[in-house]
Amino acid sequence: MAQVSLLFYAIVLTIFMAIIPVASDQHSLPRLYFRGNHYQLGFETGRTFSQRIRSAFKESRSLHQTLLPFYKTAQGYVLFKKYLQSANETFPHYVREIKGIADGSRIAFDQVFLMHIENEIETYLKKFKNMTPSCTDIHVKTNNHTLLGHNEDADSAVRRYGYIITAEIVLSNDTIKEKFTAYTYPGLISGNAFGFNNHGFLFTCNAVFPRQTNQSALPRNILTRAILASRGIDDALQLVKNTSVAVGVSINMGDLSTGKLVNIELSPYHGNKMILVDKHYYHFNMYQNFNPPQYDDPSSIHRRARAKMLPLPPGKSGILLILGDTKDPKYPIYRDATPPDHDLTVATGYYY
Repeated sequence: MAQVSLLFYAIVLTIFMAIIPVASDQHSLPRLYFRGNHYQLGFETGRTFSQRIRSAFKESRSLHQTLLPFYKTAQGYVLFKKYLQSANETFPHYVREIKGIADGSRIAFDQVFLMHIENEIETYLKKFKNMTPSCTDIHVKTNNHTLLGHNEDADSAVRRYGYIITAEIVLSNDTIKEKFTAYTYPGLISGNAFGFNNHGFLFTCNAVFPRQTNQSALPRNILTRAILASRGIDDALQLVKNTSVAVGVSINMGDLSTGKLVNIELSPYHGNKMILVDKHYYHFNMYQNFNPPQYDDPSSIHRRARAKMLPLPPGKSGILLILGDTKDPKYPIYRDATPPDHDLTVATGYYY
């Protein structure tokens, strides 16, 4: 039963991402089907989407105006090496995926890894205005349904150059180690947006913006890639509770086998706080389960206020009504990069 449901999830997820309006030169959201090891996944991703990745990196203001200049300083290089060491010591196979992306796309590894620690560096430099306040999530738990809807908000380049990856990671004896489908940012490993795996585990991410970064902890994008491989909510919670994260993140999780929905917020210095969803729960891009020092995000404040004005969603149609709402004139829930809001809803995922 779970396998049949999971296949349906795959179909629904693909459709809902594909119908989001896209740039005129992109008529559908491309998808890579892959089977192999971690490095091979990265290499094939980089090779297949080389043009997209190279274009996204070329257009990235953060890479050229902040990350690379900082990396060229002594202080920046030390921080880069700390995060690379932490990733290698904790999840070396995901570093191999990043190496594969770099080799396949013919981009220097250091540039690709810099894009994986973008939030850590910008938090360290206290450049909150450079960060992308991204994503809206709606949980609905009823006696009959477990529903989770997600807007992925990002820079417009992600809409133009993003893609879906469906992958089987296999060991040398052909045993399946991981099997997942995920909406993936150009040049990054999967896991920083939304996806699901063969264990019936669903998950989405919301950026949050603490005022500090932990220089000795694991980069967020490495941790979320590991969460994507979880065998269920309990496995994922055990992982995050045993791992120090370098910068904040909010994780929304669902489990097909139990019908459970959970949100957990992680902070680099103040631990984490979990909420077991009962009926309805919304999450935006500020801490709300507890209150570590954080930057205020006007978009999150407006989106939360607007969502509270709308009827509680009883099911699918109500969730999509909220996720597609554009009534706030400054910071709508479904975002279109109209100032003062500079970010865009690039994809919508819906699980049921």
